[in-house]
Amino acid sequence: MTSASPFPQYTPTPPDRNPADRRRSWRKKPTAFVKNELGINLWDKQNDILLAIRDHHRVAVRSCNGSGKTFAAAVAVIWWLTAWADAVAITTAPTNHQVRDLLWREIARIHRKNSDLIGGTLTKTALEIGDRNFALGLSTDAPERFQGFHEGNILFVVDEAAGVSEEIYEAIEGCLTSESARLLLIGNPTRRAGTFYRAFQEERELWYPLHISALETPNVATGATIMPGLVTTRWVDEAARKWGAKSPTYQIRVLGDFPSQSIDTLFGLDTVEAAVQQASKTADSSESQQTHPYPVTDSRAPSQGHPLAPESPESPESPESPVDEGLAPPNPGPQPASESPVDEGLAPPNPGLQSAAESPVDEGLAPPTPGPRSNPEERGKPRGYQIAHPTAGINPRHGRQRINPDISAGHCLLGVDVARYGSDNTAICIRYGDTVTSLETFSKQSTMETAGRIAAAIHDHNPISVRIDEIGVGAGVVDRLKELDFDCIEGINVARKANDAKTYANLRAEIYDGLRERFEREEIQIPNDPDLISQLTSIRYTFTSNGQIKIEDKESLRRQGLPSPDLVDALVLAFAPTPERSVYKMWSSPADFEADRDPSRLARLPRSCDICGPDPDWQGEGFCAHTAPPRSNSVTMEEWARALMGRR
Repeated sequence: MTSASPFPQYTPTPPDRNPADRRRSWRKKPTAFVKNELGINLWDKQNDILLAIRDHHRVAVRSCNGSGKTFAAAVAVIWWLTAWADAVAITTAPTNHQVRDLLWREIARIHRKNSDLIGGTLTKTALEIGDRNFALGLSTDAPERFQGFHEGNILFVVDEAAGVSEEIYEAIEGCLTSESARLLLIGNPTRRAGTFYRAFQEERELWYPLHISALETPNVATGATIMPGLVTTRWVDEAARKWGAKSPTYQIRVLGDFPSQSIDTLFGLDTVEAAVQQASKTADSSESQQTHPYPVTDSRAPSQGHPLAPESPESPESPESPVDEGLAPPNPGPQPASESPVDEGLAPPNPGLQSAAESPVDEGLAPPTPGPRSNPEERGKPRGYQIAHPTAGINPRHGRQRINPDISAGHCLLGVDVARYGSDNTAICIRYGDTVTSLETFSKQSTMETAGRIAAAIHDHNPISVRIDEIGVGAGVVDRLKELDFDCIEGINVARKANDAKTYANLRAEIYDGLRERFEREEIQIPNDPDLISQLTSIRYTFTSNGQIKIEDKESLRRQGLPSPDLVDALVLAFAPTPERSVYKMWSSPADFEADRDPSRLARLPRSCDICGPDPDWQGEGFCAHTAPPRSNSVTMEEWARALMGRR
């Protein structure tokens, strides 16, 4: 570490043993080979990389800028090819430029200095010593090029590993079948997702992780330039002034740490963790107080018969007997039949009031005697229907924290991201006020099954609103629930134009950014769910050519081998603002329509549009191009089109 150059004036040790013995010695002592045979002085962390490759199948190195990590990878390739007579090294990086002009430029530099020892033919991205002794530099645009390498002594080197797609990693994994196969990942920790990130987190036991900070490099640690080309104290000081010592860029480029928030990540890890910690404090406080989340004095408590309702009104002052979460209320004593609650998962308590013909079970819903709802707070329940098996098949995510809902903090709202068949999940986010009480997921369900599960969640939680992504398959679920006369259903098309169209590319970007602001203002509490946290901190944004914010779409994530952010989409919908509604006039007959054409009548009707907003100057003539009919049984789409054309 005292030399001024990695290539000092040095004469290799003359060969005094046969080639096989020499290779065995080089395999056992890679650092001695690099120093004595290649004439290169490495600093401590670079030597650690070589020793880790010797002893471990998978090595991951997260590093600062200017640490000599790429040079160390090039040295590793040369050592690997020289220490075995039949060895293969495959290198890659996110771009052709990084493969050709960075890693392989260093390999060529070492080869020129030691061509007599190494031998072989060198090109820009290949070194061929023999038929079974060669190295290749491959770009990442064709994952199939990485398949078929199953040599016993094979080394894969992935430079700038955070930027390589998951398809490449999958292809490489299929080649690591032999005992002597090795994989080296090295680069700046720029992303909180993917194989490189997981190597230091949940998959850490599979890897030998190494960390290089600029503060421990030779030039910075000693305050003198003893190894030209490595990071210096001046650069570190300038980085702190330019970026700030707490910025994500400083964390990545100087400290070699995964940032609390990636540069292009929407949700910062610090704000997400703060929301988790606040929820944990709320849960601990609730448990210590041993009080039920629905105080009897709260007028917004659910009506008798709700699975989370307080005890019977006959004993409102009984604090010693709180209702346990998720259980039916304790037996309150004799009640009139009309006040008896419906136990969870059971049919109505008095089935003898209806004939079999009057109570068919339709998609898991059994209609009781129709009539007006007696409790105005039951606004989420359908008119004329009652859940026959409300909790069948819908469970909170196993092993996840559930937070006791505090009804005094706000009404219940649900957000639903709908999937059908395939690898994606349908997710239901249950929110009370600013608190997410639970997340429920299920997969491989038909739209009718999904509608039934949402109906069960509505029965369980009595929400004032259920926001459902109505793009694609979600539209069928919205239609079915509205057909069942649930009046709390709100279909949201996140692909439509944003309310602030100058700032956001679409509504999805707008409501995502609104959720980010909630996290930053600490106006949200979420469960300690590893999948939710991982999805939140992996959401990335870009800018369109018009400068609008755009959220990375699911298809882009799928191409990278990352899971669909189902939980986050449901969370975003649960906290989305109530959609603005246009003011429409619907007609049940042509006569009604003609009656409304009276100019004095039309002048009194306001004009409004989800995109244009209200128009106070409208004088009863014409509609904007964005208006479209709401869902209604009183008029067909054809009738609406004829009426709309007549109003233009």
